[in-house]
Parts: sequence; structure tokens; C-alpha cells
Amino acid sequence: MAYKLSHITGNSYAFEGAVNIGMYHRGNGKCTLIDTGIDDDGGKRIINLLKVEKLEIDSIINTHSHADHIGGNSIIQKRLNCDIYATKIEGAIIENPIIEPLYLFSSTPPNFLKNKFLMAKSSKVTKIIEEDFLDIEGTKFEIVHLPGHSLDHIGVVSPDGVFYTGDAYLSKDILEKHGFPFYQDIGGALKSLDYLLDVKYPFYLPSHGILENNIEELIKTNKRTIVEIIDFILEELSQPRSTEELSQGIFHRYKINQTPSQYYLTWATLSAYLAYLNNRGDIEIKFYDNQLKWEVKDS
Repeated sequence: MAYKLSHITGNSYAFEGAVNIGMYHRGNGKCTLIDTGIDDDGGKRIINLLKVEKLEIDSIINTHSHADHIGGNSIIQKRLNCDIYATKIEGAIIENPIIEPLYLFSSTPPNFLKNKFLMAKSSKVTKIIEEDFLDIEGTKFEIVHLPGHSLDHIGVVSPDGVFYTGDAYLSKDILEKHGFPFYQDIGGALKSLDYLLDVKYPFYLPSHGILENNIEELIKTNKRTIVEIIDFILEELSQPRSTEELSQGIFHRYKINQTPSQYYLTWATLSAYLAYLNNRGDIEIKFYDNQLKWEVKDS
């Protein structure tokens, strides 16, 4: 994966690529990364690019535990003995990456789910993030809790006011290409998007998208996408349907290219919507000839 180091403002930078990676130069030749990309090769490239700038990575903050965000952790930590910071749930997965394909499959996963896109190499989380600020040798980063895309997802704000938002929201291009984006917590996602509508920062950099100064319309588009999916599911459940039947409808409606990995990612996201609607009291489970089906709850 090719990366280009771009200056944002002050001591805040980004490695631009398929997955954007944040970098903050803390002085004295030390820097902090926000996420590390998808694999060892990307991690090596980052190390080498920073050597040219006479910078060494001594710390990594992971926004969440998905493999495309932590894939460079292992090689960077192995070579530089750096600290890794993450929230409690995400940290457990970073240290035990088999959990990601495990929760997608709900059991010991088949080998086709144990690929670099869904299962990174293990790395050691040296500090669990619990507060709203993280102090790394005198440099304070604001930590913003943004559950939704993953359960314990965070965004990181540099001292320059650059908000590295991870996968808390997606670009318009990504939403148009992937109309059924991955979520683990729909209620959390809606609250996180509402939060992002209410706050103002000078710069926003998502992991999948471009640097922007104003994301209000983009956040509204992300929220509208979720609401439209909710409406579609409720319409489908005007008659009893199994999760498998609903999944088939999702694949057709959103023209999703079906692969084994994509099937289970779609299933997991659909499950998040079903849990949200069930917890909200909109839908219920009934059994028909020993088959579990969902349907809109009688008012």
C-alpha cells in the first residue's frame, strides 16, 4: 500500500492511502501514530518514511480493532518497542485478533475468514484508554468515544485540533459504493453521529475519506443512510422473515457483491439492526415450524 505523508497543520500529519493514518510529531524526534493500516508491508513503509523525516514512532493510538486499522501494529511494535493505546474492548481484540472472525462466524471461524482483512497479527496493548484525555509524555490528546462502527470505537483530537475520526463516519463516495456499511451498534452510531453534528473542530480526517473543515452535510448523509436502512427492514418485516431471508433482500437491494467474507460482514451488520429494532420494541421474534422469524411487533 502506497502512502503519502501530508502536513495538515502545526505538528499534525496524515499518511494518505486507502486507510488514512494520523501522525503527530511530539518533538525530540518522537511521534505518535493514530492507527497503522492493514499489514506488515504498510507498517514497514511508515517506519521508513518517518526515518527520512528523522522521526521514530514511540506510540500508537488505535481508534478501533478492525484489521485494516491495526495491521501495522505488530511489525512497528516489534521493531521499535512502541506503546499501543486502545480502549478496553478494542484492546482485547487487538491482543487476540481471532475474536474478529470469531464474532462474525459466531464460532471457531473457517479459514476463509482468517485473512489479513479480517484478522491482523496480534500486538500488545500497553495502556487501556479510560479517560477523555490521553497524556503521552506531556502531549495531551482528546479522546472522543464514538461507538457504532465498533463497540468501543474512539476518535482522537490532536493538540492542533485535528480530529482523526476513524470509521465513525464515511465519505459520500464510500456510502455510494457500499450502501450497507458495517456497524456493530446502531444506537451507538446514531448517538455518535448526533454528537459529531453538535461539535466543531478545525479539521476532520476520517480513515476512509478526505480532510475537511465542515462535515455537517456528510454526517447528515451518514445518518440518513442508517434511517433508510431501518425503514427498509421494517417494511420487509411487515411479514415474517428469517435473518437469511432478510439478508438476501439486503444483498439484492444494495447490489452487494457476494463473497463468503462479505456475506458474514453483511450478516453481522443486519444483526446489529435487528438487535436495535428489537431493543426499541419495533420488532419481535416468533417461531414458525421451528424456524426463527422476525416481524413488526403488533401495536
